[in-house]
Amino acid sequence: MITDKLRHNYVSITMSSNGTTQTDLSIATEPGNKIILRMYAYQNAGTEPLTLEFRFSYHPETPHSLLHEDNEGRTERIVDFYKKLWVGKSYKTPVLSGGRQSYKANGGELTITQDMVDKFMATIGGGMSHTDKEGFVPMDFAIVVGWKAIMKALLLVQADLLKLVHLSNKFRMHCDAAPLRVGEKTESFARTTSISISDSGKTVEVCATISRNHVPVMDVISEFFYKGTYTDFAECFTNKKENLREVSFSSPSLANLLLSKEWVTWTEHVEVDELAEKTLTFELETFSSLKSKGVFSRLRTSGRVFATAKGSKGMQEIATVHYDSISAAPPHPTSNPVLGYLERHGKVVSKRVLLERPICLDTVEDGFVFAAPASNAEYSRVSQDFNPIHVSPAFAKYAGLPGPITHGMHTSAIIRSITEMRCAENNLSSMRNFSASFVGMIRGGDSIEVHLDHVAMLAGNKIIKIEARNAASQEKVFVGECEIEPIETAYIFTGQGSQELGMGMDLYETSSAARQVWDRADKHFDGTYGKHFSIFAPFPRLQSDVHQGFAFQILCARTPSHSLFTLAVNAAQLSARTICA
Repeated sequence: MITDKLRHNYVSITMSSNGTTQTDLSIATEPGNKIILRMYAYQNAGTEPLTLEFRFSYHPETPHSLLHEDNEGRTERIVDFYKKLWVGKSYKTPVLSGGRQSYKANGGELTITQDMVDKFMATIGGGMSHTDKEGFVPMDFAIVVGWKAIMKALLLVQADLLKLVHLSNKFRMHCDAAPLRVGEKTESFARTTSISISDSGKTVEVCATISRNHVPVMDVISEFFYKGTYTDFAECFTNKKENLREVSFSSPSLANLLLSKEWVTWTEHVEVDELAEKTLTFELETFSSLKSKGVFSRLRTSGRVFATAKGSKGMQEIATVHYDSISAAPPHPTSNPVLGYLERHGKVVSKRVLLERPICLDTVEDGFVFAAPASNAEYSRVSQDFNPIHVSPAFAKYAGLPGPITHGMHTSAIIRSITEMRCAENNLSSMRNFSASFVGMIRGGDSIEVHLDHVAMLAGNKIIKIEARNAASQEKVFVGECEIEPIETAYIFTGQGSQELGMGMDLYETSSAARQVWDRADKHFDGTYGKHFSIFAPFPRLQSDVHQGFAFQILCARTPSHSLFTLAVNAAQLSARTICA
């Protein structure tokens, strides 16, 4: 709907969409051939609508270019708008005395309530839609906890936020950490871990660490992309954990080459012939920053070296690595000597064991199909990602989009829920890692089909490959992967061992876990044979010859293996509880 007004010879035009009277955009003329364009965001971290203003001037003397945008203060207005949008009006941008690399953005504390989780689950739909019996919350609820910290880190990047695209999300549980629970108090801190520039734009990676009681639980790693041309290469840096690399020596001379490297410090003296017999594994991290395009201002690689001798299965630390270009020559290198050596003489070690034939986990040919939500407003409120391109047609059009698009994080949450249901039996503690890359655009109402394949094993955990496509166009819109810790399983074989009168009844009287198993067996026998299973174990309970005869027939034909199986289940459950305790 468009309305216009004429006041003092100046025109004011307002536009609204979605059948409401809410103003999405207004255009007004001012003296001096000035034109002011304002766009409105009603969902934000505050309580009042926010306005983003653009200023133009009209030049009838240049017919080929009638409108000129006034860029003075434009960047500051955009940054201020998004700061209020995501973080709130009271937030003050920090002064980075130690540089962006060392700054940790504080997302504050948040106590997880059942109401928060219920609202989050309601936006996902499908998949798991019930409350977890342990009180665990879905893995990607971490976005609710960490989003403000991520945005505080992102707002420090010098780039055009109107051209921001969310590329990917990764959720990575810390070793042995249990999922977050309802009622827990959480904290979040985020830091920028990488900024790089390509011909098409600037890529930024932010890592948020979610903790409870000051103990880290999981990391949320988000990658963003700013479309455009950038030349501020001095702002680029990367913190990276390198792939494990393995080095074996085909001759003593190659072992001697490594011994000559200044960046290796050996824990104790080692002879060339002794080293040549070992296989080395390098566990390294690298920090790099640029001075200009292709020229580093600093390169630093450090880590540990482990050795495995022939015929030995264990590894022991044998050396450390430390290279820093500040103390080396030339002062501004174009390559990393440590990684250069490993690329020439080593190989990447993967702990994954690829399946020879991936196992398709789809229940039907079209996979799992869901409809993208018609409106993104509710997820915006729950997740705190108030980027208006997801809810405002005006902002979406200004950003060059056909209309509001579905949050990549929303799509990720729905697909994670489907994967958890299909591959982890809705056990929220089984999902250890989940990664999502948003490779295509999804709009409200789009039908999305999800395909799952079990492709590898990693230290006993399943690696599931995930792909999602637009059902109509078959365009790939999502690529992901998850690591699932299998649920503990006991394989029980009843055999035909000896039986005795009343066997298992001592467990029934003393163990609640055993009693539950016997009661389940009772329920099955009652439904199948019309009699309780437990009456056949302690024969003195039988009161009539009819019962005795029925019991004898069942015992001869069925009961020995059923009794042994029930006892085996009891033993397995009691053993598992003992191990866990």
